[in-house]
Amino acid sequence: MKRIIILFIFYCAINSIFICHEISSAGDYQEKTGFNKNSSPSSELYIALGDSFAAGLGAKDYILSSGTCLRSKNAFSIDEEYGIAARFNLIAKFYACSGATTKTLVKSQINKHRNSLKKAKLVTVIIGGNNVNFSEVLAFCLFNSDCKNYFSNKMISLQKKIDAQFYKLATAFRTLKRAAPQAQIYVLGYPYLFNTKNNDSCEISKFIEIEEQKYLNDMTERLNHVIENAAFDAEVNFLSVTEAFSGHEICSEDAWINSFNTEENIFIELFHPNAKGQKAYAEIMREAIKW
Repeated sequence: MKRIIILFIFYCAINSIFICHEISSAGDYQEKTGFNKNSSPSSELYIALGDSFAAGLGAKDYILSSGTCLRSKNAFSIDEEYGIAARFNLIAKFYACSGATTKTLVKSQINKHRNSLKKAKLVTVIIGGNNVNFSEVLAFCLFNSDCKNYFSNKMISLQKKIDAQFYKLATAFRTLKRAAPQAQIYVLGYPYLFNTKNNDSCEISKFIEIEEQKYLNDMTERLNHVIENAAFDAEVNFLSVTEAFSGHEICSEDAWINSFNTEENIFIELFHPNAKGQKAYAEIMREAIKW
């Protein structure tokens, strides 16, 4: 009975993001991050776009004025210690919003902030997971056994749904490139969620069996492949994060993704990078930028 109650709360919480995000993502919230304390303030602009992985959901220290976008002060874009803006001494504008899809990315983040984007030197974006309702897939897999067969055998399988996102992603990236003609644009992928090696004793395995975890990792890889191809088509940069997160997925000793491993996690933070995971995104960006 306890498991049913826990999963029901999680399901309601995870879906509340999708119900509310359209309203919040329409807001004009900006976060101008602290500058590198060892250098003079810069006038060069960095804009952070995308979904909950870009917003920092799961990394705690949420910015109250961001509402259900749930932007975190620990996000890889604006963290005062390791964030991109501080590392490269840039002014950051933080428009990423939990629940964003390619549609709301264009409508509420790109189109609404074209004046800023046309001046930007750097833009980062993480997008695509909500196009295929990946959080709802995870919620279903928590509730039900054999979710692999369910999603593989639907009239429109999850695999086909992922493959069908290429055009929407490529169109969104081309729109972004036109809006930010001076910027270096980096599209970042998603990490595998589960470490499937020797994790029988892992708490999450009581809810999602290892074979289902492997299936979900495979679907993440498939989605990353589509995102990478769309970025290539739009002539913007793509950065994979799976190698950097290897050994730090859920069920790892030092996990960078939230699971049922701490009472401090709220349900909507599950399956999202914690502060260490956000730092890993920042390191990937730091290595990629050659200035």
